[in-house]
Amino acid sequence: MFVSVRSAQRARYPSRLRFSHAVAGSFLAIQLSQPTSALAQTYGPLLDTEIPFAVPSVRNKTVVERPRPELAPQGVGAGGFRLFPEISLEPGFSSNVLGSNINARSDGFITVQPKLRAESQWSRHALNVSADLVAKRYANVSAKNEDGFRIRADGRLDLHGESNIVAALGFERTFEEQYTGSFPVDGGASIAVRHPVASVRGTYVANRLRLIASTAFDGFDYSDTTTLGGTPLDQDYRDRKVYRLSARAEYLFAADSAVFLQATHRSTRYDDRSSALTDRSSKEVRVVAGLVTDVTPIIRAALGVGYADRQYGQPGIRPVRDVVADLRVDYNVTQLSTFSLIGSRGIEEAIVPNAAGYIASKMGLRVDHELLRNLMVNFGADYQRDNFKGIARLDRLVRISTGAAYTMSRNVVITPALDYVHRRSSGAFAGPNFKEVRFVMRASFRF
Repeated sequence: MFVSVRSAQRARYPSRLRFSHAVAGSFLAIQLSQPTSALAQTYGPLLDTEIPFAVPSVRNKTVVERPRPELAPQGVGAGGFRLFPEISLEPGFSSNVLGSNINARSDGFITVQPKLRAESQWSRHALNVSADLVAKRYANVSAKNEDGFRIRADGRLDLHGESNIVAALGFERTFEEQYTGSFPVDGGASIAVRHPVASVRGTYVANRLRLIASTAFDGFDYSDTTTLGGTPLDQDYRDRKVYRLSARAEYLFAADSAVFLQATHRSTRYDDRSSALTDRSSKEVRVVAGLVTDVTPIIRAALGVGYADRQYGQPGIRPVRDVVADLRVDYNVTQLSTFSLIGSRGIEEAIVPNAAGYIASKMGLRVDHELLRNLMVNFGADYQRDNFKGIARLDRLVRISTGAAYTMSRNVVITPALDYVHRRSSGAFAGPNFKEVRFVMRASFRF
């Protein structure tokens, strides 16, 4: 996973690493630091792509990244920590709550989400702990009700200079989007996913060179669901464990500009290995090279391009080899407006029999504008193409979204969002085709 460097007036790296999800699985989640759309998964993508970007810059901040300390919550002091409690209420409406192509059912819903985050205030080292709950209730279609949660702790041990060790441990119960290529063709209810995570990362910095080694574990335990007709639909065959080991070298050749080279080994092991139809255990090697730079005083760009080779344990499943990439360009037209172009390409897991995964190619445009100091508006348009390997299936997904974030005070933020999704699938093993319009109005109360 790539982490860019801040503008180094001292020609050095920042002491704290920043991470960014690389719009995998759910490309509409290009929400930057604003509250996410209701179309996004409860806690974002289940598994990060291996080459995401974060492109912080001192001179080239986007309108969303620009600090607004007078509008930020102050939190509550608690010894060496600062607590940030928050609760959000989000009523909404969906025109096609079950993602059906015929006899689409509309329904209203409400989501309640309490959160608590604790951040250490130490001069050295760091420890952050967070916990939140998500309860979503539909007025009529109770099969789509969701009860999720997330608990996470991450800490940083400062060693010498900018060198450190970072560790994270977490567990969440999230829900799979019905828009993804991995969602069952005739799934008619929410699919809960229990997702434990753990990672350790070490960073060594010597002048302009930074070396990083990391290891990570992700577990996925899918709950059973039902079909659109109400028949039980077993999902245990999708349960798996993913292990990743990565090494990366970065070199800062100018302020706000760095090149990197990364290699990743990824091992996926499915719990059910009794059948070639369910066992998608694999090993993947991925090598990526890239660049992050301020192209001009108002344009910054990040690009990573590489190659991935995934070999499956079952002899009847053909390997998947393809180009992988991530791209982000931010154009600050004015200090009040930012245009962002974001794209990615990578190999994803497939649950269709005989399919050896699929290549997900995504491209999108997002516009953010500061209408008032405390009022941000946004617009996004995204396109995703999923090309399945080993079977005749091609999925296309179009998403159009618009929304706003109105900060009434440090303690109250109102976030309306309107989204349109059109999913099309073709081929002998085609998935679901449907359209949906969704509207939410979130009110967040923070302290």
